[in-house]
Amino acid sequence: MALIKCPECGNMISDMAEECPKCGCPVGQITTSLPKRVISNGVSQRKDTNKGLYGVIGTLSLFLLALVVFLLLSHNSSEKVIAQDTPSVSATTSDKVLGKAKSADDVNGERIENGDIEGYEDNGLFEDKEITVTNGCTIKMIAVYGGSFLMGGTSEQGGDTYANELPAHRVTLDNYYIGQTEVTQALWKAVMGYNPSAINHGDLYPVESVNYNDCQAFVNKLNQLTKGKRPKGKVFRIPTEAEWEYAARGGQSGGFKYSGSDAVGLVAWYNSNANGKTHHVKSLNPNSLGVFDMSGNVSEWTSDWFDANYYERSEEYNPSNKVRSQQMAGRGGSFVSLPRNCRVSDRHYYSPKERKGHLGLRVAM
Repeated sequence: MALIKCPECGNMISDMAEECPKCGCPVGQITTSLPKRVISNGVSQRKDTNKGLYGVIGTLSLFLLALVVFLLLSHNSSEKVIAQDTPSVSATTSDKVLGKAKSADDVNGERIENGDIEGYEDNGLFEDKEITVTNGCTIKMIAVYGGSFLMGGTSEQGGDTYANELPAHRVTLDNYYIGQTEVTQALWKAVMGYNPSAINHGDLYPVESVNYNDCQAFVNKLNQLTKGKRPKGKVFRIPTEAEWEYAARGGQSGGFKYSGSDAVGLVAWYNSNANGKTHHVKSLNPNSLGVFDMSGNVSEWTSDWFDANYYERSEEYNPSNKVRSQQMAGRGGSFVSLPRNCRVSDRHYYSPKERKGHLGLRVAM
């Protein structure tokens, strides 16, 4: 016999009774025996739920771990394959490769900007260049590192300074090249096809008797003949006064009255030692840059128009007097010059159409 609870009064009665003896409620309306409950405040149920949750989490964790391991193994295998197929490259070599890499636009841009450089091979260093012109004839160009210097009648020029060399003023130049020697008769003939020189004693004597217009025609043809042989972006031209004087002084190592010495006879063919004629180039001492004959042998054209007062308003950076006048500026002593006119700061002037037996040229680029 089991006890059941009366739904009306809550009295516990036998399930065999027909009605509740306390309130008379029929036993047939009372639900059969209540199911047994575990009175544990839900602890057993939470344990079961947690077990299921932990199972799911564990499965997912194992799956993710397996996936990570698979990916790592695949990555390592790929690296091994690449390492076997790719030669090792040092950091230095890699940097060089990256540094030389250029897009097609870069290359085309350079060709457009410097249309005459195709075929030129260079090590990229700013250094002296030996450039083949034609038929084995070459020209040696000296690399002149730019810098600042005092141009004009500086202290070592002493009392020989002329008024047109004053005031001494600060000038700053970029890098450039200048001819190791004057243009020789051999080089002029190779380019122009004739020899204009009044003193025609041999191919390695300086060319002379050329006016400024002749010199411009010469550099134009020289540029045509050396297309693809010159350093990138460089063209032959006549130097400015500032470039000529800086090179004559030996660049930053200047300080001599003449180009390479305070003794004029060591570096210049002038009126006392030249016997009234030009001499073989490079037959006296060079200056500290390795440039010859800037104080003697023949005077040389520059690209500046001459103005006796130009130094009073000269620009500091790469100066060049482009204001037209009746004369062009010339530089350097010649075989007919007095020592005073062989100094590095001495200035001359000539009509652009004038041809003189003691006047030649030296090129720059």
